[in-house]
Amino acid sequence: MKKHVLIVDDEEQICRIIQKVLSREGYLTTTAFSGEEALKQLKRTPVDLVVVDLKMPSMDGLEMLKQAHKFQKKLRAILLTAYGTASSAREAMNLDVYDFLTKPFDNQLLKKVVREALSEVS
Repeated sequence: MKKHVLIVDDEEQICRIIQKVLSREGYLTTTAFSGEEALKQLKRTPVDLVVVDLKMPSMDGLEMLKQAHKFQKKLRAILLTAYGTASSAREAMNLDVYDFLTKPFDNQLLKKVVREALSEVS
């Protein structure tokens, strides 16, 4: 069974690039362009991994993860950021974020981190 990855970023082009890269690796992928949209999707369909942008206009990635953990407790996540701070890193660690990727990221590194994160998901 294919692992399901939800990609969340307000930049549609970033979502599409990540979706293309991960689909080629054999993952089932869906996209959301806001934290709110991601939460609606997660309530309907649980996923194995979320790749989420830290900074989004109405709801940032950390807030989305906090809310998502209320109904999907063991949700694995990778955080994308161009604006990481020590504070956001600490908060992410408290939310059990698997890893951070700094934008712009290398597609090979993305594939490696996603593969590692999903290897721990049963």
